[in-house]
Amino acid sequence: MDSNGFVRQKAVEILSQYPGQEGLRYILIRLADWVPQVRAAAENAIATLLVPERIKQWMAVIDSITWLQNVKRTDPSTAYNVITSFIAAQINLDEPYSNPPVYPESRWVTLFKWVLKHRNITWEQVRNWLWINDPRFYMDLLKNLGRFNSNEQMNLILFCLDQPDKRVRQTAMTYGRDFFAELEEWYWKGLCDNNAYIRLYCRDVLKDKIPDACGYYRKLVKEGRQLPGSLCGLIELGNDKELPLYKELLSHPNQKVRATALFGVAKFDYDAAIIPARSSLFDLNGTMRKAAVSVFLKNTDLLSFRELYQTFHENAIENRRTMLQMATRKSGWIAIPFCFSVYAIKMNNFNN
Repeated sequence: MDSNGFVRQKAVEILSQYPGQEGLRYILIRLADWVPQVRAAAENAIATLLVPERIKQWMAVIDSITWLQNVKRTDPSTAYNVITSFIAAQINLDEPYSNPPVYPESRWVTLFKWVLKHRNITWEQVRNWLWINDPRFYMDLLKNLGRFNSNEQMNLILFCLDQPDKRVRQTAMTYGRDFFAELEEWYWKGLCDNNAYIRLYCRDVLKDKIPDACGYYRKLVKEGRQLPGSLCGLIELGNDKELPLYKELLSHPNQKVRATALFGVAKFDYDAAIIPARSSLFDLNGTMRKAAVSVFLKNTDLLSFRELYQTFHENAIENRRTMLQMATRKSGWIAIPFCFSVYAIKMNNFNN
């Protein structure tokens, strides 16, 4: 990039006549130029390039277009809105995407955000986009819930409640409160969700229907239903009277239930959790190893340096970072041998 404004202006004017993908990026960047004449040249160039024949080039530089939102030196918001409105207008909303698109999924999320901003869209058209898995897509949809009729809103909320991402489910739960009569069963299911916020929110929604939430969780756990979510709820609301139940569940066949039970034992009787946590440091299951590590992170003095070093080498590679964290918390200097071990392991793998 030349420091001379006249040179940059001339470059923009030439590139507007023979724009390729990189040339288009350069023109977009010049919208944030500190020289007004260069910015004006970039705006004029973009006005001539906003034609349907160049839509593929514009789709290829979406990252540069979104960058304009972060510019502080100037205010390219007008140009940004013109560009995004043009691109949104070129999208065929009625086309069902039966085959994987040629663009990355994140790019389609950005495109859909622009579509929501600049165009009217029906629920039937939205359904053509439901192949997207990115949580941001569903968050944008829920923020625009008011654009659909009541029945479509409920269908969208139901779809979002079934998503794996906790943020999407949380937001759907919040918006779904207006449809409580139709969605009540989802709030009962949410009482035993794996996410703590959702469990808390559902308890608040159902507080008139379930005055003794702790007793409700206790009954579910004893019956072995909706584990480990029901066990999480009991640990949140219960007390040390449930300790025998938690200790019994330490031998449950499900790894997540065992790990949750270990948290429950550690919460109400930390000393009693030491022995099962110590044995779980070498468990073949990653969930149990992480649960054991979290117990010892509360008091790293319970593990000697020799045990830490042995555990570091005998554990799976994905857990070594946490073991290094334990060593650092125990004593900053004690982590040095672990760092040398990491270097030695990498060199050995490289030589092999």
